[in-house]
Formats: sequence, structure tokens, C-alpha cells
Amino acid sequence: MLIASGVIAGLGIVYLIGWLVFYAPRPAVPKVDATVTPLSIKVGDVSRDYIEVVPANLKKGAPLWVVLHGASSKASDMRFITGYQFEEVAAREGFVVVYAEGYKRSWHDGRIATKYPARTEGVDDVRFLETLVTAVSKKHGLDTSRVYGFGYSNGGHMLFKMAAQSPRTFTAIVAAAANMSEPESSDNINLTTPIPVMLVEGTKDPLNPYQGGSSGNRRSSLGKVKSAIESAEAFARVNGVSGPSANLQVNSVEGAPARELVAGKEGRRKSVVLKEFGAGSATPVRLYTVKGGGHVVPNSNYRAPRIMGRSSKIFDAPVEACAFTAAVEKAKN
Repeated sequence: MLIASGVIAGLGIVYLIGWLVFYAPRPAVPKVDATVTPLSIKVGDVSRDYIEVVPANLKKGAPLWVVLHGASSKASDMRFITGYQFEEVAAREGFVVVYAEGYKRSWHDGRIATKYPARTEGVDDVRFLETLVTAVSKKHGLDTSRVYGFGYSNGGHMLFKMAAQSPRTFTAIVAAAANMSEPESSDNINLTTPIPVMLVEGTKDPLNPYQGGSSGNRRSSLGKVKSAIESAEAFARVNGVSGPSANLQVNSVEGAPARELVAGKEGRRKSVVLKEFGAGSATPVRLYTVKGGGHVVPNSNYRAPRIMGRSSKIFDAPVEACAFTAAVEKAKN
């Protein structure tokens, strides 16, 4: 009996640890004045799915946000992973949000080492996103010069591929938990067209190393990536932006990005620091660094499973992404 009791107790501990590591409660779905509709679109001979969020106050010429999930996930997951914040901002400001669905929970993002179905089966996700943006924009009378992409992990790398291979599809891109691949690890790193970029990276990301190097884990290598700051610098060089901004705390080194503490206390866990190239320009590059942050989309509504690392509830990446594109629009006008 003592042995049986010990086994039961041991199983209970294992179950509790597993629950603590893998479980994350979903936030409540907010009540917003918008319709949320699962839809599909034909791309060649393949039917591709997406979720469309259309606010009641939508007007002609409004922007479009296309949100891409990470690997082993799907469009409906991305709604709560981003804390439903895109929907809340869309209902308030009047733009359309589309959560695009990858092929078999993955995107063909150009990284050579990935074993994702989208890559192994040669899926043309560039064409899918081009087709989706065109169709949704035409359907709702949206401004095709105001199409923005937000991607998490695999979805972020897919946006890097779009920037290289279809640079006119998105007006600006935002990537969370995704550093740019090193050239030998990707078949699409050939950036030539300036595009505003925002990166959100955690210093303790278990899959996407903040300092660069081998990404993924022992079971599944995802190739080598640049560091977070090298990724930002790569985009900044293409964009032709450098130097400090007068409205931020400035580094003394000429050509270095402006620096600002935007959340938390300096040097403390969960604090967020912004480094920005070309602030105030039409093609800025922003890097938000989350101290101790993991492989997550930081937001105050949803905490990712602990196996993905820590988040920061004092920084809302989706909300900041919308503020970023608003600043880009202001600079252009």
C-alpha cells in the first residue's frame, strides 16, 4: 500500500509539474463591435483558411492587418495568443484584421532546416498572402498602401520572406520572437526594398536566441539566426536609416540607434527597452527587447505556457505595433 501510495503521489507531482509548464489559461473573448468570420479562399487548386474581423465603424480606405501564427499553431490560436488586442484596437479605430491560416499549422518561411509541412510539400505561401491581401482589400475597399503584417515565430520569418520576395505586399511588418536567419540557413535573404520594421525579442527566448546562433532545440534545429540587434541593423541598412532621434534618450555613438526604456525598471526582469533606427522617418526600424522574455508575444491579456519562457504584462506588443504603423503613416504625410 505504501508503494502504491508513493506511485500515486509521484504521478500527481508529475501531473502538477506538467500542468504548470504546459498550461496557460485563455483570456476571455472581449465584446467588441465587430463581426468575426471564418472564411476560405482559393489559391490555385488549394483552399486556404483565414479568420476575418470587420468592425462596425469600418470606412473606405481603412488599413488592413494580416496576423500570422507560429508553427504548430493555427489562426484561431493567434487570436488569444495576441490577447485579442488587434480586435480591440480594430473595433476602436476602424480597420480590418485577418488571421491567416498556415498550411498544416506551418508557413513556408524560407528557412532551409525546417521540417514544416509547408516547406517539405513546397507550398507557395507568398502567393497565398498576396492573393489574400488583394481579395480582402478589394472586398472592403481598403487602402492597399496601408497593409501591415504581424507575425509570431514561424509567422515572423514568413514576413521576412515577404519583405524579400514580395516587398510591395506589406507596407510595414512586425515580428515577435523571430531573428533574421543567417544567409546559409535561408533561401530568401535578399532584402533590397526599404520597409518599416518592428521587432519584439526576449533575452531568454529558448528557441530564438537573442544573441544569435543556433535556433530551435535538440530535437528540431531551425538553422542559425543573427542576433536581435544584427537583425535590426540589417533592415536599417536596407532602409538607409541611422543616427539618433531628438525625442529619445540618445546614444553618444554616431549612427547608433536611439534608446529608450519604455516599460518597467531599468535592468529588471520584464522591463522593455526600445532601440530605434531612423525614428521619425518613413522607414524606421524598431527593436523592443524584453528583459528575461521568452518565445512569446508580450501582452497584458495572455500569459504563454511557461515552457515558452516568461512574458511581460507591462508591454502590449499588438497595441504597440498599431502605434508603430500610425507613426509611419504620420511620417509619410
